Amino acid sequence: MKQGPIAITGMGAVCSLGIGIGPIGEALREGKRGIGQLRHSAVSATGVFGEVDLSGPQLVRELGLTDRATSCSRTFLLASMAAREALNNSGAADPREVAFISASTVGGMDVSERNFTVWTTGAAPE
Repeated sequence: MKQGPIAITGMGAVCSLGIGIGPIGEALREGKRGIGQLRHSAVSATGVFGEVDLSGPQLVRELGLTDRATSCSRTFLLASMAAREALNNSGAADPREVAFISASTVGGMDVSERNFTVWTTGAAPE
């Protein structure tokens, strides 16, 4: 099956330098670094990391989601932020005409780590 041409009409980005193409570009031009200690992870780790400086509940509020969304993975919430920016910049009249492509992710590792912690304490649900 032959596909027609594809046009990139909107982009969105979220990383440790900020949220949005504009703020991230500005941070890069200013030579800012997004590396530091973890602040929003339940995992105890040493070292330095690139972390988006919003907690899960803050992301949920920013996206206008219900409190039930706090059980969503951080990956999902961050991807939703980028997708929202891309959709807003796309000029698409119908969101169903938009495809989402994720270039990099840890695939919900925060949920896996929470579940592993629960499992190792013997409190895993049956």
